[in-house]
Amino acid sequence: MAEYLQAIVPAVVSIIGFFVTYHFMKKQFLYSVQTSMYESRKKIYIETYKLIMRTLDNKEIVFESNYEKKIKEAWMEISIFSESEVYNSFNKFNDYIKNKRKGYNSFCRENDWEKYDIDEMGNKTPTFTQLDIDRFNYLEEDYKEKNQPKDEELKGLIDPILKSMRKELNVNE
Repeated sequence: MAEYLQAIVPAVVSIIGFFVTYHFMKKQFLYSVQTSMYESRKKIYIETYKLIMRTLDNKEIVFESNYEKKIKEAWMEISIFSESEVYNSFNKFNDYIKNKRKGYNSFCRENDWEKYDIDEMGNKTPTFTQLDIDRFNYLEEDYKEKNQPKDEELKGLIDPILKSMRKELNVNE
């Protein structure tokens, strides 16, 4: 019997050691993945926070194509790294910006001042004047003033985003 014990005890100790090591390595790996995800989210959320807060400072920014592009880029990162609550609240903001841009683009198409005559050779001759440009600029300024987001609208969209981000990052409000 002693011979069996001499062969079995080291094997059992090795197996137990293997499982203990496996368990702790798995916990360490999961912890490092969680830490990495937390840091990724934190970075994305800070950049997104800065981006959406710009809307409160300059409401006409919603009409800029570059701003819409940055919101879309943030939305793509959020769709990959965030939980559904952040995603859903940010998606509403993203849709709001897209709709504002869509309305502005329609306005620009309807009031386009760039008009050209094209001759038989394909040469363009401008048919617009400075008065057409000035008229468009006046109409554009009026459009932006009348259609810029209201503070209540923005806060209603932004507050849920910030609240869900804080919740996800375990930050007290």
